[in-house]
Amino acid sequence: MIEMPTCNYKRVASNLPARNLVQMALSVLFCLILVGIIGYNTPGIAFAGEIRDIGDHWAAADIQKAISAGYVKGYPEGVFRPDAGVTRAELVAMMDGAFQVAVGPSENAFKDVRGGEWFAQGVYSALASGYVNGYPDGTFRPQDAVSRQEAACMLAKLLQLDGQEDLSFSDALQIDSWARPSVSGLVYREIMAGYPEGVFRPDRVISRAEAVVVINKAMSLQSPTPVTSQLQVAKDTVNVRSGHGQNESLIGQVHFGDVLQAKAKSGNDWYQIDYQGGTGWIADWCVQIYQPVVQASPPSGAVSGEGAQQLAGLPAKDDATDGKTFYGLDVSQYPGDDLMQAWWNSSPFYYTGFYLGPTWEHPDTSWMDKRQVLVDQGWGFMPIYVGLQAGSSNLNAAAGTSDADDAINLAASAGFPGQTTIFLDVETSVPLAGDYLAYINAWVKEVESKNAPGNPGYQAGIYCYIDNAAQIRNALSRDVDIWVASWLAHGTAYSLSRSTALDPADSGVSFAKEWQFVGDVSMTYGGYPVTVDLSTSIYPDPSMPSRKAVQKNP
Repeated sequence: MIEMPTCNYKRVASNLPARNLVQMALSVLFCLILVGIIGYNTPGIAFAGEIRDIGDHWAAADIQKAISAGYVKGYPEGVFRPDAGVTRAELVAMMDGAFQVAVGPSENAFKDVRGGEWFAQGVYSALASGYVNGYPDGTFRPQDAVSRQEAACMLAKLLQLDGQEDLSFSDALQIDSWARPSVSGLVYREIMAGYPEGVFRPDRVISRAEAVVVINKAMSLQSPTPVTSQLQVAKDTVNVRSGHGQNESLIGQVHFGDVLQAKAKSGNDWYQIDYQGGTGWIADWCVQIYQPVVQASPPSGAVSGEGAQQLAGLPAKDDATDGKTFYGLDVSQYPGDDLMQAWWNSSPFYYTGFYLGPTWEHPDTSWMDKRQVLVDQGWGFMPIYVGLQAGSSNLNAAAGTSDADDAINLAASAGFPGQTTIFLDVETSVPLAGDYLAYINAWVKEVESKNAPGNPGYQAGIYCYIDNAAQIRNALSRDVDIWVASWLAHGTAYSLSRSTALDPADSGVSFAKEWQFVGDVSMTYGGYPVTVDLSTSIYPDPSMPSRKAVQKNP
């Protein structure tokens, strides 16, 4: 069994509120990385001039940012050594400095920390504060290198972050069980990431450059960003807390449809809101940006009451959504207003594909002015962007960025509100070459880079064949909704009248949120025939975060 002392943390005693502790933790992490950066070969000696060895380094911008901020410097010989590893002593020294940890008793707690070393007092303070422990043999091992999973564990403990989702790295099983929740929590919040080939490399020593990048990202969580958005509650009952975290005290509750005024956002997870004459905090996965929709007659199951507003595309067929799955359809050309109304009234479908156009591979524009018509009828959506396909000579990252901007513009012109998920259509079942993966990754990054606090843009999803779903997911630098295509064998029985639709995980892809299970099937509802593809989803409206909220807990 591997001994892992740095994860056996006690809570640091403090009179500060929990929010301040979180902020301190961020600072600590900041220092944590600094540790590797300043270079403690001889403590106190640093170089503040031009750094010669980072000009073309992948982390040059982050390193310069850290140096400009004044929390790191180079070595006396004018180098930074960005790829050098970080030791436990360096990490603790940085954490103590960043968190302003109170000086601990000077005692020989470890066999290998005598008291005269440059890092000794930092180790004593860290031990007294409870965020590090030694090894069972009575040593601290100050010169041992810190692995990526060890750094993740320390950082997550300091920030009080929990794991949120399963890890998609191909080497996820190599991450030790004690570190997996910490890695998950940091990856979910995009503080840490894997490598382009889809691996995390948990046992690899964290480099000084990686540490700086991680700290810069973590610091974005330290101070809430002011926002002015109105929010709408998208779960039945949602807790309001005193601070931005699930460990903060509960001060009240809000309910589905309530409209809230946001004041600030912390990182990617929590909104500060006006609440009962003061302020409170609410998890962002339980709300959506408020988009008023005027409807002549609310659908059945609509929530009423003080502050309630009808959400765009709210399913009228069933007001019970938790734990269910839902059927939808897509057809490349718009089949007409009357048909869509008749199908909403009489079919089991909750959402429809919505083809954005014109694009390289889908010149049709028949859907583009139909969103409001469909919203008024009650439909949810799967907005689809058919970009470049396998075999194109233009596949590269630059084309992915350009096509993402095109998708954003088309979605906006079609009337889709902020935070709508747009699906990139990947029409091939063969393993994807590097140029296609670069195109997809750039498309996803560009779409989601426009989604910022106070300026909600769109979110990215991928439609792909089951054959390359894992390859795409592992290649992406962030988690997105995956809609897989794998048609049932001819003659396979399924029932569209079931109260719960087929489960996307039954496609064979456990992480799929949507599954296209039948293609080119002719169906008739309300007297209107049309040939469509059929899908099932864990959301009644795959396009909107409010629909996703029914699958998560606050």
